[in-house]
Amino acid sequence: MVVTGGDFAAGTEAVDALWADGATRMLHSPRIASRNTDGSGATFATAIAARLAAGDAPAAVLWAKGFVGRAIGDAAEWRLGSGAGPIDQFGWSSLTLR
Repeated sequence: MVVTGGDFAAGTEAVDALWADGATRMLHSPRIASRNTDGSGATFATAIAARLAAGDAPAAVLWAKGFVGRAIGDAAEWRLGSGAGPIDQFGWSSLTLR
């Protein structure tokens, strides 16, 4: 079970709690200043499910947390409309257009 802490406004870290195998582990990552977080929860859950399906049970949650953190950071400077925007799941921000 994972309880995410990304929505808490205080602090410089996004801390999630992972309970597995009878123990609790706190997962820390830097808090990323971005209004573009729409879809981050669904992406997190889907990334975990995909890694579990691939047989990556021990590292699935850690991988998903890193994936979503990168996606939020990559979209931090996007200005799409007036509300919360999407995260960059596909890495579009790092593409070089020719």
